Amino acid sequence: MPESAVVDEPKVFGGLRGRDLLVLGVLALALRLVHLNHTPHYDEFFHVLAAQSWLRDHDFCIAQCRQPYTRGLLFTWLVIGAFKLGGISLVVARIPAVLAGTMWVLAVAAWTGRVGGRSAGWLAGVLMLLDPGVLYLSQLARFYGLHALLFWLGAAALYFALTPGTGGRRRLGWLVACAVALLLAFSLQVTTLIGVAALALWAVLDQWRRIFDLLRHSRIAQVAAAIIIVIGVAVLIEFWISGKLAGLWRTYRWSTLWTRSEADNPKYFFNFFLEQYGWLWSLLPIAGLVALWSR
Repeated sequence: MPESAVVDEPKVFGGLRGRDLLVLGVLALALRLVHLNHTPHYDEFFHVLAAQSWLRDHDFCIAQCRQPYTRGLLFTWLVIGAFKLGGISLVVARIPAVLAGTMWVLAVAAWTGRVGGRSAGWLAGVLMLLDPGVLYLSQLARFYGLHALLFWLGAAALYFALTPGTGGRRRLGWLVACAVALLLAFSLQVTTLIGVAALALWAVLDQWRRIFDLLRHSRIAQVAAAIIIVIGVAVLIEFWISGKLAGLWRTYRWSTLWTRSEADNPKYFFNFFLEQYGWLWSLLPIAGLVALWSR
């Protein structure tokens, strides 16, 4: 029976139904609970020790506390909440990551179902819940899975805000949701700015006709654009003269000791995905051509 003939249950975001997301959520959660007591990774103890310190002394000290550990503080607060509910243990500390990973699967499936249909949503959901990298982050008491979820939600909110036919109030709501999600993501990872730059570039390319028409017919828009450009150039010059630009360059060029040899390798992530995802990554160019042809 065609999907259009099924009317017994409303669709979520125009693609997947509530029961679809429920099944995907249960499967994703169950898979992430398997072997949750695996061998600890040393990165996990940053949040665990900081959370224990807060519960004990109301600070985020670890080791000799030369300085409080405040990186990824949002995730540390989630670990604190988990400890209050389930007691102090590494397995409990991993619960926020488990829930974030499960929600990440559902968010990807829901968005894909919205733009590509129910079958595409299911396929995306299954690929996500079985993805070894996503599964690994979902079982680690570290903020990476939560960061990925927040960035995905921000990107999806921006997509919905710019979707043709979206009303003014709804567009504003999506833009606010986008800003909140991306700000929370930035609080976890400064590299979020790279993704934000990519989203901004996509938004300009997607809306260039509307932007061009607005600039052509509105004097206020022209003045505003000129002011934004002048401020942007001034900030860039100030950052360059003060050395902040060089500092940012060093920050975003920094790499850990065990990846230092790959710091200047432009093919690093290409090779990483080829190694981790093999045939799926190799089929990406074909998928891109099919997408261009069909859309």
